Amino acid sequence: MSGLWNWWVRVWEQIFWVIVSVTGFVVVWIPGLGSGRIKTIANWTGIAIFSIPWFLLPFTTQPRISEVLGPILSAAGIFFFIFGMALCGKATRKIYDVVGWAGHAEPSRLVTEGTYGFARHPIYSGLFLGMFGWSLIWGGVYSILLTPILYSLFRLEAWMEEMLTLERKFGETYATYRRKVPAFFPTTLIIPLSIIAFLIGLSILSGWISPPA
Repeated sequence: MSGLWNWWVRVWEQIFWVIVSVTGFVVVWIPGLGSGRIKTIANWTGIAIFSIPWFLLPFTTQPRISEVLGPILSAAGIFFFIFGMALCGKATRKIYDVVGWAGHAEPSRLVTEGTYGFARHPIYSGLFLGMFGWSLIWGGVYSILLTPILYSLFRLEAWMEEMLTLERKFGETYATYRRKVPAFFPTTLIIPLSIIAFLIGLSILSGWISPPA
């Protein structure tokens, strides 16, 4: 019984932080705040609440990938973290040259050059890769397995932006851009991500994990 209770406690640690993250997502899309300073503050507050839990999740009590694949996945995590955060920073600088720092303000023109020529939402894909890499670095099994939820939230965020803002403002121009450019990942990134997913599954199925810590 105590073992089952300890397992539930560990699971609820993860669920708590996921709920906090979803709360931040909701704050970003609170209706009726207009486009002024209050909306800007709400946007950046929501983004912070949404993002921070995914950097805290690896430090909760959970089994950790060890043995042969532990160091390999940690090294891959360092790469994804650096690459993802650099991509996010570069894309952020580009988009805010157009919309400023108001956060979710409507752009005056459609940005399709630079990182936006490889992915329609490079800020989100960069954040996801950085957070995913962060979980790989620390080898937390639960935090790694929860990343599909993170990816789904980013996809929902991107879909809402496209439907509520970009398609309404740019019409057929955006539709053409969407047909040509993938939402998150170019083909060159799908292959290494698939390899990492395979290695994670292999480590779990092979029992190469340490007890919860």
